[in-house]
Amino acid sequence: MAAASPSTSDAAERLARLVQRLRRLVRGELILAGGHARLQPQDETDVATALELARELAVPVRFGGVTGGLPAVLAGHVDSSRGSLPGLRIDASSHLTRAARFDGTRGMIEVQPGVRLADLNRLLQPHGWWLPIETHPESGATLGGLVGLDAAAAAPAWGTLADRLLGIDAILDDGTRQLFGPFGERSSVSLNSGRAGQLVSSLFGIAAGVQADMARHWPPGQRVPDGYLLDAFHPRPQRPYTPDGSVNLAHLLAGSAGTLAWSARLHLRLLRRPAVSRWALFLQPSAAAALTHAPAVLALQPSAALLLDAADLRRLAGSHHPDDQALCRLAGIGPGMSGRPDGTQQGEAG
Repeated sequence: MAAASPSTSDAAERLARLVQRLRRLVRGELILAGGHARLQPQDETDVATALELARELAVPVRFGGVTGGLPAVLAGHVDSSRGSLPGLRIDASSHLTRAARFDGTRGMIEVQPGVRLADLNRLLQPHGWWLPIETHPESGATLGGLVGLDAAAAAPAWGTLADRLLGIDAILDDGTRQLFGPFGERSSVSLNSGRAGQLVSSLFGIAAGVQADMARHWPPGQRVPDGYLLDAFHPRPQRPYTPDGSVNLAHLLAGSAGTLAWSARLHLRLLRRPAVSRWALFLQPSAAAALTHAPAVLALQPSAALLLDAADLRRLAGSHHPDDQALCRLAGIGPGMSGRPDGTQQGEAG
């Protein structure tokens, strides 16, 4: 049996000290398995305490459930190499699952990060609202994890989860709390700690340094994808994150994979659920022929427009998503099917 490396043994010792202290200070469950610790916090205070102590003892922290999570974080920095070192995982999905302050008139709600997307949409369905984020129906994805990834909506026209964020009550890596929300002269949001001010100022400096490159090298009608949403400081007129193009600091946390702060409460702007959802399927003999019809289709302003070939449809045939199944039925793609002749098909898809 190989001996543990000095770095691994040192990390294990720090984790043991962290667990020993947390057992006396938190109400949530602490589970030890495979050289790692998992905290199922009972409340936000448990998380603030864990983050503060983990930072003090230099223990990597991950966020998410037992089957997956966001990258390891150490003192506010992400380090993928730390994923194998003994660390602490904070799993909000067991207890931090409350939804509150639902405004059925304006379509707004406040949720804790452990709320599952499927549960939220079931709650909202009778009221005619939903959060149209694309996940597998059986994935059990939580809102906290989806915000950390800035998950995409079910249709490109609906954007990503950043477009649904009104604000985030967050806990920083030193345990301090900060509301990330509308920012500027017309906003009442202020940075109430030196740590929060340092974080936002640093991100603003980085964004200013790359703003010219983003404008020069990235198409103006698209956002800069993946990772930190640095263009949130300078929203593009063609694709703003807010209806009025203003700056909202919550968008800095979307896509940051938990490396900047832990999202304690999410304030979301919902979308009206369509009364009827239908696909119109246009079958063309070639990709070139399909592209010639694209301008006329886009002029109708559909929620989504997809260009698929037969191989794409065959792959979708194995999907359990109801929209994928409906699309394949319309195309005549499935076990024992080879597809319908060229033409237009229309039918309900959700």
